[in-house]
Amino acid sequence: MDHAARRTRLVALLGDTGTVVVLGHRPATRDHAADHYPFRQDASFTYFVGLDEPGAAALIDLASGETTLFGTEPDLDDQLWHGPRPPLADRAAASVADRFRPLADLPAAIATAPLPIHTLPSTRATQAADLRALLGPDHRPSPDLVRAVAHLREVKDAAELAEIEQALTRTAGLHATAMGVVRPGRSVGEAVRELDAFVARSGGRWAYPVIFTPRGEVLHAFEHEGTMATGDLLLHDGGVTSDGGYAADITRTMPVGGRFDGRARLLHEAVLAAQACALSLLRPGVRHIDVHYAAGRVLLEAFADAGLVRGDLDAATEAGAFGVVFPHGLGHLLGIEVHDMEGLGEDLVGYDEETVRPSAFGPSNLRYGKRLREGTVITVEPGAYLNGPLIEWFRAEGRFRDLWDWAGLAEWVGLGGVRIEDVAVVTSDGAQVLGPPIPKSAEALEAACG
Repeated sequence: MDHAARRTRLVALLGDTGTVVVLGHRPATRDHAADHYPFRQDASFTYFVGLDEPGAAALIDLASGETTLFGTEPDLDDQLWHGPRPPLADRAAASVADRFRPLADLPAAIATAPLPIHTLPSTRATQAADLRALLGPDHRPSPDLVRAVAHLREVKDAAELAEIEQALTRTAGLHATAMGVVRPGRSVGEAVRELDAFVARSGGRWAYPVIFTPRGEVLHAFEHEGTMATGDLLLHDGGVTSDGGYAADITRTMPVGGRFDGRARLLHEAVLAAQACALSLLRPGVRHIDVHYAAGRVLLEAFADAGLVRGDLDAATEAGAFGVVFPHGLGHLLGIEVHDMEGLGEDLVGYDEETVRPSAFGPSNLRYGKRLREGTVITVEPGAYLNGPLIEWFRAEGRFRDLWDWAGLAEWVGLGGVRIEDVAVVTSDGAQVLGPPIPKSAEALEAACG
């Protein structure tokens, strides 16, 4: 990946005055200073520098376009505990920095750097503390830098797409493994341990904590408890990283016992139709928020056919009435991070002057609403959930009382939830689902889990 070219494009967007400071992550400690979690570099540092080096930093002079990389040279202690390491300039050859300086020189370099100083929002407390120490407590992240970074990172180049394809290929194997362990009487925790083993063998890492649960109405059910029973809808939301740390994010909802029956089949077919609708609408220039509402309308139509929604579906859609069963966003950007760039500020990255975040519950959770661009990689993950507390909240608040049959909907509570998620790239005239095909029709899932 051409990190120098990315920095050149960043300079062109920001102009020729000031300095960009990009901090890498320091090691994250568990319970004492030498006990670390597996290292994960800051995503923007990875994008613009490409060095998987703990504690490194980069200064980009906007007037000259030159980049100075700051890092630590190996000392005796490093060599004793971690073994021999080459000098920083050799370790960082792939980042194509113009010059290299010891990390201890960073405060003095920032003190004399051309103003204004542009920084990104911190994604970790240690990073925020480092920035306060370097720039003072009154320094604030630069909205101009966030918008410039978002403009660059939301369009993936060929090298990034190759990384995402590798992640998705590994993830297809993960989901095939999952479909093989969905069996009545099987412990959920035992099944997840088999998924852990697959990820370890794949050469990647979990892209995020896996969701594997018969309680799909709980959107982030990270507890892997209980036993699978015939008739359960087992929701598996899991992804594996590429060699370069790029993410995949795929969800399938599987029938325990090998059959979608009655309401479970209706729910699955409704979500599948909503996803097909969304995928058909993705193209450059289309507002993602409009695709979200279109998918929501498909879900309302399905519940109307089941006798649970009545009245004007256009008005119901505009009011966000589908949020009763579809309370999250249709999708999010995906790249180096599974929820790419959300740590930089959802409203700055996902919305603009034309597209404002909606206020209605459900649509308000859409993280990315603005117009799509060719090369944008985004998840497409509608869902329908029978979440008892949420349904009761809507009923008690008196919302949509003339639209939803609350008594009838309450009879569906206990069914769980269905989510179907794929990753797509926006092309010149539409969108392409990335990665190998993974069963998602009711018939294909029944065959895979039977």
